[in-house]
Amino acid sequence: MQEGRAVTQETVSQLELLETCLSRINDVVIVTEAEPIDEPGPRILYVNDAFVRRTGYSREEALGRSPRMLQGPNTDRVVLDEIYAAMQAWQPCRVELINYTKAGEEYWVELDIVPVANEQGWYTHWVAVERDITARRQAASAIEESERMAQATLDALPSPVCVLDETGTIQTTNHAWRAFTTS
Repeated sequence: MQEGRAVTQETVSQLELLETCLSRINDVVIVTEAEPIDEPGPRILYVNDAFVRRTGYSREEALGRSPRMLQGPNTDRVVLDEIYAAMQAWQPCRVELINYTKAGEEYWVELDIVPVANEQGWYTHWVAVERDITARRQAASAIEESERMAQATLDALPSPVCVLDETGTIQTTNHAWRAFTTS
């Protein structure tokens, strides 16, 4: 009997450690029921502190609702269909999509969703980990815009221009260069 108590105390200690760890990480963690996959969707059973900080929803507001509460007008339907197909097949998936805070602010996430099975192999839950990649997406957009502006500037020049890298490989040309070399 004493051995059974030790195991129980050890299990409680492990669960407390897990809860502490999950509360300290910066990635959002959501645990849901396994089903229903169709509307209204699986209900949220657990969210960590990062969820509360990032979304603006309290635990009480999130528990019992579907993670679909984070979707909005710019959440890509194609990506949602990819998630749905993976969930129907009980397969993990990784996607990038736009979620929304309680206040309606858009933010980009890299989302990993994994099914969790019990000892009998029956799927009982989903675990979703969301990493906020808004800054990364904004930086990529800024680089693309900068490259577009640089190309537009080159194309506005009347003289042929060819930009080479340090090995002499052509990196870009302007309209005048392309017209000059094709004529």
